[in-house]
Amino acid sequence: MDRVSRILRALTCCVVIVLVPIALTTFAAPSVEASQRPSATVFSWSKPKKVAPYALFAISCASLRFCVATDDVGGEVTYNGRSWSRDALIDPVGRLGQQTFLSSVSCPTSNFCAAVDENGNALIFNGKGPRLGWEVPEPVDPKLTITSVSCPSPSFCVAGDAFGDVSTYDGTSWSPPQDFSEVRGFFSVSCENQNFCWVLGGDCLPPANCVFSPKPTEDAVSYDNGAWSAPESIDPGQEIASVSCQAGSLCVAVDAIGQALVYNDGTWSKPQQIDHAQLMSIACPSTTFCVAVDRAGYALSFDPANLSQIQRTEIDPNKLVDHGGVPQSISCPDPSNCFVVEGADLVIGST
Repeated sequence: MDRVSRILRALTCCVVIVLVPIALTTFAAPSVEASQRPSATVFSWSKPKKVAPYALFAISCASLRFCVATDDVGGEVTYNGRSWSRDALIDPVGRLGQQTFLSSVSCPTSNFCAAVDENGNALIFNGKGPRLGWEVPEPVDPKLTITSVSCPSPSFCVAGDAFGDVSTYDGTSWSPPQDFSEVRGFFSVSCENQNFCWVLGGDCLPPANCVFSPKPTEDAVSYDNGAWSAPESIDPGQEIASVSCQAGSLCVAVDAIGQALVYNDGTWSKPQQIDHAQLMSIACPSTTFCVAVDRAGYALSFDPANLSQIQRTEIDPNKLVDHGGVPQSISCPDPSNCFVVEGADLVIGST
């Protein structure tokens, strides 16, 4: 299922937290011999615990003491390092008066977050707004479906939509959307700092579910010191589901057919198969460590310098929660701790 279809489909389940020791298996590219695979290291996930009444779709953690997860009915829950808050409605008015699906959230600090919704609105958390510190939703994109937002600091954010448009936030206001007509749609944004970002997207799978023109074939634009690049194609014919950038101009992206791409030294690598399932989201808390989650319910950890050696762990091996959701979003405040939104669950992993 393509990224846009997932965004437009409301998940109707409860949410939970996961720390159970689990077995670690290794997935390697077909050309890598078993003897070359790294030995397993301990990675565990917490036991399920319900923390919200609705399905969470996106999560962002500024630290181990501050995370925000957003849901499919305009609400959010906040983690303070000890417990989760009660679900709070921060985006109550959608199209035709319906509650609004919050598709993405980004929190660079514990005092600032930006969230975006399927109705073209952006919401800012600064601790001063009327809804538990959240400002009222601000119309940003008339084409409606904003799919992703990334804020490296409270004074800069980039958001992309399902129609190939991007908007930027300067700490005070949002810019009008800039249209990249060569790109079919954007599904993920990541900014290493306020001077460098990648916005990625591409084809949607299957084409019958696409809500935009089938003609454009480019899938990536970069933002470098205030200027946008011309669109380019880095993963032809595929949906790039998620990207994560770290200091040093290193980025890693994953797509819908289990491939990963690495941006380093100014160029993207060719797509390389790292999984047999659809990859949904990726987080790289350092330049030498990334974790991606797939549609089959596994987490894949690896060093971007060596995509042939992957540590693969099942997130809920004991099937403690009877859920129909799949991992949707991951945030890792440091290389030893990650939070995963599964739709029906929220799980916490640690090494």
